[in-house]
Amino acid sequence: MCQQQHVHLHLTLYQIEILKLEKEYEVVAIVFWDLETSGKHPSSNAEYIIEIGCVGWKLNMETATENFSSLVNPQTFNGECSITPKASQVSGLYMRDVLKESNWDSVYIKWIEYLSNLRRKHGKILMLAHNSRNADENCLKCDCERYRLIIPSYLIFGDTHLLYNNLHGKTPQWSIDFLCSRFQIARKKTFRSNRIGNSQYHGALNDADTLHNLAITMVKQNLLYSNTLSVFDQIVKNFIM
Repeated sequence: MCQQQHVHLHLTLYQIEILKLEKEYEVVAIVFWDLETSGKHPSSNAEYIIEIGCVGWKLNMETATENFSSLVNPQTFNGECSITPKASQVSGLYMRDVLKESNWDSVYIKWIEYLSNLRRKHGKILMLAHNSRNADENCLKCDCERYRLIIPSYLIFGDTHLLYNNLHGKTPQWSIDFLCSRFQIARKKTFRSNRIGNSQYHGALNDADTLHNLAITMVKQNLLYSNTLSVFDQIVKNFIM
């Protein structure tokens, strides 16, 4: 009898450890994110962050509820880096707009706090951007390397372009504007308060919110859409095997 109780206790503890392990690898939040960047710096051929926007969606919530956004001064103490004219045309941001903002090393701390609040004490966060690997991820990596900062291991990076390919088939068109037109979603533009007239620009937070709306619509308009599985889980399963 004692031996049976011991075996039962052993299995119970083993099962608890398995549950803990599964919990550690569970995706507990999706963050749709976007960056506005400086354009390529001539000496380093790298781009640096001038604005970050995140829209956070927690597990078991119907939609995203937690946002984070910040302007970033890309200039270091020795005056390195500026914003190219082409980048300014896209974002509406010039060096004079960000000179009084914090550098990435300070914004990074607030960003990590934001991610930690989404994650709580365990689990992974799926980070979804558009054309992520070729653009946003590289820029994030460059700025973190520049300040010797670590990208957390609990982040899993994914691409909304890949999500579209998985759900609706490959397409040579991959821009956000194309996807917004395809799914009849209005892309939010950003008004910069210091610009003259009614010019509208790409803004990191608005673009992240657009990706959030696109992802939900792409899942719901998929022929294999399931009412028995949440939209959150149907997005995650495209990146977690």
